[in-house]
Amino acid sequence: MTMLTRSFDKRYAILKNGNLEVWCDTKQGGAPLWWFYKGFSLVNSFPGSGAQVAYEFGQDGTQATHNGPDANPIARMPQDSSMVWNYYARETEFNPLGSYRVVGFYPCFWLSHERPDDAIPPHSAGGHGWLTLYTNPNLLPYFSGPGTPIQFVPRGQVLSGIMLLGNEMKPVTESWENRYASFPNGRIAMSATISLKDANASSFAGFVFRKFVPVFATNQDQVWSADGYTLLVNRNGEVLLYRFLNNAQILVGSKRLSVMQRYYLRSTRGIKLEVRTHNILSGLIEVWVNDAQFYQYTDPDPILGDAAGIVASTSTGNIVFRDRRVFNLTYESAIRLTCLTQDRIRIDHEMLLAGGVQEGIKLYRCGFQFFLDQNTFRADRHTWVETPLGTRVEHEGIYTLSDTKAGFAGNHTMGFYIRPFGLSVNHQPATGAHALLQRHSFNDEFVFHFNWLPFSANETSVLVRSAKATLEVTPYIPS
Repeated sequence: MTMLTRSFDKRYAILKNGNLEVWCDTKQGGAPLWWFYKGFSLVNSFPGSGAQVAYEFGQDGTQATHNGPDANPIARMPQDSSMVWNYYARETEFNPLGSYRVVGFYPCFWLSHERPDDAIPPHSAGGHGWLTLYTNPNLLPYFSGPGTPIQFVPRGQVLSGIMLLGNEMKPVTESWENRYASFPNGRIAMSATISLKDANASSFAGFVFRKFVPVFATNQDQVWSADGYTLLVNRNGEVLLYRFLNNAQILVGSKRLSVMQRYYLRSTRGIKLEVRTHNILSGLIEVWVNDAQFYQYTDPDPILGDAAGIVASTSTGNIVFRDRRVFNLTYESAIRLTCLTQDRIRIDHEMLLAGGVQEGIKLYRCGFQFFLDQNTFRADRHTWVETPLGTRVEHEGIYTLSDTKAGFAGNHTMGFYIRPFGLSVNHQPATGAHALLQRHSFNDEFVFHFNWLPFSANETSVLVRSAKATLEVTPYIPS
C-alpha cells in the first residue's frame, strides 16, 4: 500500500510504500531527510547531509539548510502561516496516493569555516576584523550551536569590515577580487540575524548587494563605494537602504524599528534583517524584519551588480551575525518523489530557470546526494556497480552513469540500489553524468552522490539552462 500523509505537527510529509518510509521535512527545504526500511534508518538525518539536492556555483547550494542544523522552511499546501516562505520554496504537489513535489530556491551553505568560503577585502589600514572559524578556531568551535555565528571585532584602525561570499571552487591563492561568488544580474536574496548588543552607539551592520566590484579593487573602501546597494541597521534602530552610483551615495529607504525590535537589536537575541529582490521586477527591493515586510523600494533604473556580502562597523565591542541565509535566484530546483511498486521510490529532479531568467547559470556540479546512516552502516559497508549486462562489480570511487545500469551502497541486507534514467543537460543527453561511491569519506561518512554534469566541470564550470534526471531507488539488493 502506498500513501502520502502528514505528521501530526504538519512538519513532515511522509511517503509510505510497503516497508519503506520517506519523511520530507518542510522546515528543511522539503528535503527527504529521513529514510526508514523495516524500521532501520538508511540516511543521516543531519540537515547538512541526509538525502537532498545540492549544487555548486562557487557556493554550495543545499536544499535542506543554509548552515548546519539551521531551518530552511518552505510554504505548505494548502495556504497557511508558512506562506511567508512561498517566495523561496513551496509544495506544488501533495497526492495522498503517493507523490510529493517541492519547487524552490536553495540557500548557500555559507559557513565561513574555511578561507575559500569568503572573499574579504582588506581595510585600507591593512588586515580585517572578522572572527571566523579559520581565523580564530579556538573561539568558534565547529557548528557552535544553531546559527553558526561569526563576529566583527575592531582592532587598531580597523573599525569596519566587508565580507563577500567567496567562490570556494577557486584557489585561495587568488586575490579576493577575483574569487568572490557571482550572483549574475543581481539575482539574490539574503538575510541574517544581527546583534549590536556589545557595539558602540554609532555602530551599524547589514548587507552590500548587487555591487559592481572594480576589476583592480584593492580594499573594502572600493567595495563600499561601488555601484550597487547597501542595507544597514544602526544601533539607533534605523533601517537604511542606500543606492550607490558613480561614487554618489543616496538614501532611498528609511524606517525605524519598533521599541521591542530595538530592544532585541541591542540584546543577544538580535533581529533578523532580510532583503528580497525580484527577477521580473528587477527594480523592486523588499526589506523585511523578523519575517515581516518592513518597507520596499522600486528603482526605476536598477543596478544589477553580481557581488554580495555583509558589512559591519563599530569602534568597540563586537557585532554578531547568525543564521546567514543567501539565495541565488537564477533558477529553481524541482524534486518529486513518487511511490512505485513495493518498497521503491522514484526521484525526479529538474532544474528550472526562474521567471525572467534567460542566461542560465554556470555550475561546477548539480545532482542528488545520499549520506548513509553511520550507525546502521557502521560496519559491513559495501559498494558496487551493475553493468548493462547485469554483472555486479565491486567498486569504490567515481563511475560514469552511462557505462552502468545501477549502483549500490549499503550492507548485505539493505541500502540504496539506484538506477538512473532520462539524464539530460541543456536538452542533450548528459553523457558525462557520474556518481561517487565512498565507504569512508570525511568524518567516516558513507556517501552515494550523483552529479548530472561531467567530471571536468569541477575545474571548468558549465553553463546550465536546464537539467533533468530520474533515480529509481530500491532500499535492498534486488534479486
